[in-house]
Amino acid sequence: METLTESFYSIQAPAGWINQSEIDLTDASSQPDAPYFFLLADYQATVRDGKVESYLHTVEKINDSSRIEDASLYLREMQDGSQRVVFHGVDIIRNGERFSVMDPENIEVYRRETALESHVTNNRQTVSLYVDDLRVGDLIEYRTSLIYKASQHLLWVKHIRGIYWLTWDCPVLLQKIRIVNRSNRTLNLHHHRIDEGRPFDDCTLLKPRQEFKREYPELMPKKIGDTAPDWWWTDFLIVTRNQSWRQISRYLYGYYSDTGALGNNFDIATLDRI
Repeated sequence: METLTESFYSIQAPAGWINQSEIDLTDASSQPDAPYFFLLADYQATVRDGKVESYLHTVEKINDSSRIEDASLYLREMQDGSQRVVFHGVDIIRNGERFSVMDPENIEVYRRETALESHVTNNRQTVSLYVDDLRVGDLIEYRTSLIYKASQHLLWVKHIRGIYWLTWDCPVLLQKIRIVNRSNRTLNLHHHRIDEGRPFDDCTLLKPRQEFKREYPELMPKKIGDTAPDWWWTDFLIVTRNQSWRQISRYLYGYYSDTGALGNNFDIATLDRI
């Protein structure tokens, strides 16, 4: 594993275009009985020509020690130097008191080396932040942004601006999505969902200088079927420049097939029935 420079991240205040979300962290009346859950998952993005800024604000409640290790580690994998992570703040709320755990000494940037015996390295970089002293009963709050500029990466530039999952493996009391289109091109927002076993695609056009805002309260965990890969049957919102879900599906099928992520039992003819 190769350690890299700090050029892939910075620590600074949130940008002016971001709307700050405030929630009541003391109200326990509606909190679910689960090992962990999110009180808030706030996604915001502004799309410009040649540049995209994505903001994520999460507040997670830790009710079981089995979750501490995962919740204490922030990971962001990046394709190349065109992307940059910005840390705005990491706090722990314990017994009603808030304190910052944003320690620059706990931030690392490294490149994974997956096949050194064959002299092959992975050119993806990973920014990680480790949080000390997270305990059962704590709330942990992350506020970060990912800034990336146009590059030759196929997925981000030519097709997909962002994917927002609406199915989780734990309860989410409130999920918010806000997308601001400051580019010169119309964006397509596809809400792909499954209703009584049938796939649906609800498409919204987001024209230049328009803004999309939506809230999804009380998202409960859903069991994913085993008849297709998770990325196919999951409820999600996708922001893209493509005109139809069939185009997106065909592209994703080829992309994941090339990476070996799909099993042989998935029939490509399924894409033509959507």
